[in-house]
Amino acid sequence: MTAAPSSFVIDEPLRPRWWWYLVAAIVAIGGIVFAIYDGVQGFQGISHKVSTGFARVAAPGEGTVHIDHAGSQSVFYEYKSTLDGEHFDAPKGVHFRLRVTDPDGNDVHLDNPTGEMTYTFNGNAGSRVFKFDAPEAGDYKVQSVLEPGESPDTRFVLAFGYLDVSRLVGTILSVVLPLIGGFVLALVIFLVTLIRRGRAESARSFTPPGVQPPFAG
Repeated sequence: MTAAPSSFVIDEPLRPRWWWYLVAAIVAIGGIVFAIYDGVQGFQGISHKVSTGFARVAAPGEGTVHIDHAGSQSVFYEYKSTLDGEHFDAPKGVHFRLRVTDPDGNDVHLDNPTGEMTYTFNGNAGSRVFKFDAPEAGDYKVQSVLEPGESPDTRFVLAFGYLDVSRLVGTILSVVLPLIGGFVLALVIFLVTLIRRGRAESARSFTPPGVQPPFAG
């Protein structure tokens, strides 16, 4: 009597091993951790620049700000700020006129900025209202007056400095890229492991055509 074909079972661990799922999870978590770390470091640098790197003067009125290098500069209207112990809390949409003169007494040409740039860091909140090219480093005289119709009690701060847009973009990318990269790599590891383990599971038990099991009687 010939026995019917039977299945052979391969008693070996499935490959890839199960811990590759753990590797995928670690990669995903690692991407999140790196994104958080890079983001915190980047935004702390920008916050420090805004808080301590800008030259500030109270407005409206007259004052002097020190520009530490020639080149592109921005003027930010800070409606929330603290300067010399005085706290400022003004409306966001105050209209005023501004005159800036360089260390030689020449008027500086002020341009309207292209695009919006705002910030809120460490109690300072402002938006860019003008930009100009500083011909040299030194002390610049600042004169500002409120436009007619504004409340005469309105007080705010004008902050002068350069905020590198590429640095902002770099900080954002330092958060986005690790997140995306970690997720994609983790997904690839997970799917490859899942598919290969599924194929290995199917191959563990099979019946070769025309092959009789051992000890068939």
